[in-house]
Amino acid sequence: MIPNLVQHGKLSTQTKSRVGRYGYSLLELLVVVSVFGILAVSLGSVMLVSTKTLSITTSSAAQVSDSAKISSLISSEISLAIQFFEQSDEAIEFSVTDRDGDQEPEIIRYEYTGPPQGTLSQSIWFSETKTTVTSMIARDLAHFQFIPRQSSTPAISVGKYISGIDQLLFHRETECEELSSKTGLLITRNQTSQTTEETTITSFMQSFGMTVNRISQSSSHSEFQTAIATADLVYIPSNLTSFLLEGKLDNITIGIVNANINMAEQLGIGNSDSSLATSSTLEISADSNQLADGHTIGILPLFSEPKLLSTLSSDPLHLSPDFKTVGGFNGSTALGYLDAHQRKYNSADNSETVLGNTALTIDGEVPVVGENHHATKTTLATEADFRYLTVYLAGDDTLNSSVRFGIYQDDNGVPAELLAETEVGQLTGSHSRWYSLSFPETLSLEEGNYWIAASTSGPISFYYQAGGSRRQAVSQSPPSVGLMDPWPEDSIVGSDSSLLMHASLTELKYTQGKRIQVPFNDQTLSVNDPTTKGLNLLRTAFRWATTPSTAPFEATESVSNSQSVGQFFCPELPSDQEGWYPTRIALKVRPLHSASNARFRLSLYQASEAGLPLQLLERTPWINLDVLFGDTFRWHTMRVKNRVKQPSGSGICITLEADSDENAMQVICEQMIGSPQSHFMRKQTAENWSPSGEDEQMSIYVFGRTYQTR
Repeated sequence: MIPNLVQHGKLSTQTKSRVGRYGYSLLELLVVVSVFGILAVSLGSVMLVSTKTLSITTSSAAQVSDSAKISSLISSEISLAIQFFEQSDEAIEFSVTDRDGDQEPEIIRYEYTGPPQGTLSQSIWFSETKTTVTSMIARDLAHFQFIPRQSSTPAISVGKYISGIDQLLFHRETECEELSSKTGLLITRNQTSQTTEETTITSFMQSFGMTVNRISQSSSHSEFQTAIATADLVYIPSNLTSFLLEGKLDNITIGIVNANINMAEQLGIGNSDSSLATSSTLEISADSNQLADGHTIGILPLFSEPKLLSTLSSDPLHLSPDFKTVGGFNGSTALGYLDAHQRKYNSADNSETVLGNTALTIDGEVPVVGENHHATKTTLATEADFRYLTVYLAGDDTLNSSVRFGIYQDDNGVPAELLAETEVGQLTGSHSRWYSLSFPETLSLEEGNYWIAASTSGPISFYYQAGGSRRQAVSQSPPSVGLMDPWPEDSIVGSDSSLLMHASLTELKYTQGKRIQVPFNDQTLSVNDPTTKGLNLLRTAFRWATTPSTAPFEATESVSNSQSVGQFFCPELPSDQEGWYPTRIALKVRPLHSASNARFRLSLYQASEAGLPLQLLERTPWINLDVLFGDTFRWHTMRVKNRVKQPSGSGICITLEADSDENAMQVICEQMIGSPQSHFMRKQTAENWSPSGEDEQMSIYVFGRTYQTR
């Protein structure tokens, strides 16, 4: 029996039966073998070999016809395969492109049970309804075999029954906040009535479980501050008048989700392109951030029919230097974000010369108590003028700490003569942020090496990135007296790292909370307009906006040929599942400029009882670091080819190594305590793997499948 797979867009299981004789002639067998040979060559994927006796046949010609139909059915489906999950003698399972209209792949499985029943069945898992439809292709098959294609890494059978499709089995990363306990502040055109768009956004927020408060765009500054104090995020719809909000949202620490193109510059995101595009889709260009969670690179169906989209400028100079684009339309940005403590767009000075480090990628902190000087080395490529010095600091909750910043001349790699110092500033509270102080007059510098320094009265914390140089010196006087001149010769050499400090001509502004630009710009937006994926995109933006930035709590581990790092993981499975296997693993990594020609590779090991690498399962080829794109942390995915079955309670280790003598790359870790399910590990040259013994875990996502035996 052969199901007609697609009939008017729906699955059909209509079958035909015939009455015929038993047995084959030599000619018939030759015809069947010939058909199979042609299919195997044309597909290059799987060869099907079938010798069987049908319970009912009619004639020699009919017998060959049924064999050809079965072969053609399965082979035609295999030719459409996107990815194979299992290839064994008894079963083959693979994904195909969307068939139920939700833009997600479907999973098809063919399985032969063997005698005495001898059934050949087809199962299709539909992603939209999360259901499996199974139909019988043939019965009473004396023999049927799938012969996997030959390759250096053949697929491995992982069990009789695979539950569902790829799922998140294990992860270690700070998760987005749930919205059920959150309060959203919706800014409206007036307080007494709502527009169609405002009513729709209110409904969306409430459907996410949020409490919704409203405030008119005409409310006073003090009314805004009162409303913001009890909110977790602010939503700005497209229909507001931007000048009525000027100054009312400056420096607020909660997240802002913005759909108003005229507010983009005021929020520090960038210039709009002063035009509105009409589209029902959005092109996702990056999947390395939680804002793109659940959406892969490519076309995303945003609305059920074309709607107006808000877009930003396509010129990077007209956007914040730290703005991250996630999606767009026709080359212009429509979806993206600024994290907390990142540079705002400055239309007048967005491309000015900046000396030092302004990117907020934090590798650690230096707590300071008492009078101390800290300096970090930086290079100026061309002569420039400077008026401000800015340092990323955190003070104490109860004490007022004073600070003063300055610039020193470099003398053979150490700070020497003091060139200029700023005014004195005061730090209050423990909130980590950028602090700017000004020079009495503009400081003109020629190209060369310099040291940016800060003097503190403590207690204060500095933050740093790996790589570069820094120095520490004990001062006998507070910042109010001034910086030491010259820098003391007996200063302490810090580790290979750079403090987050920079100089600029004009004062750079920084966000205090997350700023997200979304493309929901149509004032006629109704609750039925967004697709499921479009609504999920908005929900994810809200979740990410309400999640505090974790940058100050992240640490990094360097990877080189003298030090490899790894992570052990063992997912907790449902009680009815007997085991699991991984299909893809994502790690948060970045390359280092000093090792731009280096390579790295990932290895997957069976874990020992101690959770350490025991037996190599799979290894990637050496990968050039330039695939990691720039010096920011991004998710890098390893797709697992050898699907080796793991019993419940059994774990796997993934390791990273580099072939450079220098630090070739870094992997980011969270401050999390190890457990029986996971821990971080290191391996020095000529040493064995060992747990780090520290409260850190690699930022990692493990996707895979669970199984049970029928």
